[in-house]
Amino acid sequence: MSIGFLEATKILEESNSFCTKNFVLASSGQTEKLDVFIKAISIQNEFNSDYSILPFGVFQQYIATDNDFLEKQHVFIIFPWDLVPVSDWRSAVCLDEVDLDALLEDAIKIKNRLSRFKRKIIYVPAKIPPISLNNSALSILLKKLEILMLEDGASILDSDVFSLSSYLANGCPFSGKRLAEVSQSVVNALLPFHSIKKKVLITDFDNVMWKGVIGEDGIDGIRCFNEGAGFVHYIYQSYLLKLKRAGVLVAGVTRNDEVLAKEPFLHNMTLLNEDDFVAIIASYNAKSSQINALLRKLNLTAESVVFVDDNPLEIEEVKLRSPDVDCVLFPKKNSDFISFMNELVSYFDIKEITKEDKNRTDFYLSRDLYVPPSYEDGADLYEYLLSLEMKVNVTECDKDTMIRPLQLINKTNQFNLNGERLSEDNLISLMNEGGKLFSFSLNDKYADHGQVLCLLLNKEGVVTHFVMSCRVFQRRLEHCCLLWLVAHLGVNHLELNYVKTKHNSPCFLFLDNEAFLINDKVLMNVNKFKNLNMHLSELIMISSVE
Repeated sequence: MSIGFLEATKILEESNSFCTKNFVLASSGQTEKLDVFIKAISIQNEFNSDYSILPFGVFQQYIATDNDFLEKQHVFIIFPWDLVPVSDWRSAVCLDEVDLDALLEDAIKIKNRLSRFKRKIIYVPAKIPPISLNNSALSILLKKLEILMLEDGASILDSDVFSLSSYLANGCPFSGKRLAEVSQSVVNALLPFHSIKKKVLITDFDNVMWKGVIGEDGIDGIRCFNEGAGFVHYIYQSYLLKLKRAGVLVAGVTRNDEVLAKEPFLHNMTLLNEDDFVAIIASYNAKSSQINALLRKLNLTAESVVFVDDNPLEIEEVKLRSPDVDCVLFPKKNSDFISFMNELVSYFDIKEITKEDKNRTDFYLSRDLYVPPSYEDGADLYEYLLSLEMKVNVTECDKDTMIRPLQLINKTNQFNLNGERLSEDNLISLMNEGGKLFSFSLNDKYADHGQVLCLLLNKEGVVTHFVMSCRVFQRRLEHCCLLWLVAHLGVNHLELNYVKTKHNSPCFLFLDNEAFLINDKVLMNVNKFKNLNMHLSELIMISSVE
């Protein structure tokens, strides 16, 4: 996803011990504006970039001359006028009619000069001046230039990466809004080629296979059709189905109970059927442990896997625990979907499909493949969570501010103390009797997540409702907010009205430790809870009650 200038600058201010990659960034235009982004994005990919650039206006001379730099790693950013110099905007419109076939032959010669270098090529198919008045022939020339670059293994960027105003003003050919995107392409050119064939794509479900959360929005609230909010998810599913038919194994790993996770397939809401998956693992345990269990069952290595999830915390956990798994973040914005798909496509370059490929999923399913949930520990995310700079604002609600907490209580299923729903009148009555409703809003350095957790106490101080949105699982928010509550109340014991439901396993997992005594009611030993969670003291900054 795109990185902003301020974020890039902040990344460069932090020290690191990553290795350094040296290369030459070769372009006919000015590239200085890319510098901050290239170096920051390199660090995000765990290396430092140290590169030289060409002086403005020497590109043709550089590639035509034998020099000592041929064996150095080069990243070329090529525009049409680098292949057809007469088409450079800075040279204005050529007055004489040109021979387009001769220009193409000259472009091939320039391509051959580039082939002498150790290189990766990025091509920008920008518009050019009308060097010929034969518009159709000129369009054909531009397409042939792009094909020349594709034949040389070039990455192709969008044409609107080019900015004519910037190019004419200062020689920089890049749109200011697209600097991060161009820089990402430069960094991608330096990353290792995916030399190990990817055999498995493991996907999350909620907000990846479909728009919405099946456990909270229900079967009628999710979207994955070829229209509206679910359209990109429909496209993603079609790509998974294409991969499956080409012999790639597709698996699902989701934080949910198995019956609920499979409901969209049973209702025929999806392009993929359940038997298009080599396995579906639904549990509330660490996704890295589920992935590792699946690989053991398939007898495959982590290097053969691509994992897709919409939650950065899940991605980080898998990266830490299973660094050989390639992880791809499903975009939150539709505008980032093309970049996401391009990244996926780069992992699955399939040139031939055999009969065995087409039947591979059926072969594994015929072996009665069942992967039970794994209970292995996941990666420790504490340092990553600390870097998020999470802040929580607490509101003691009244009848004017209770609407969102009430929605959470009546919508949330998974992290829900008892599944008991409340009407607006019920809640007002409880508060009028002396009950207290606390709402917790979360934001971090990346986003404002809004009100995501609430606690309701009756007049006796018993926690009757404790719910949290699944969007913020794994952040330890439930621990920190409960620590805040007992400090605010000044109590040594706390009673919670816990009732097991079909879907609230995450809440049970939270309570299942020595700080809680679970019988017909749940009693919390505050001192034990504090001792178990004292390391969380600096994880989340919680403000005073409004």
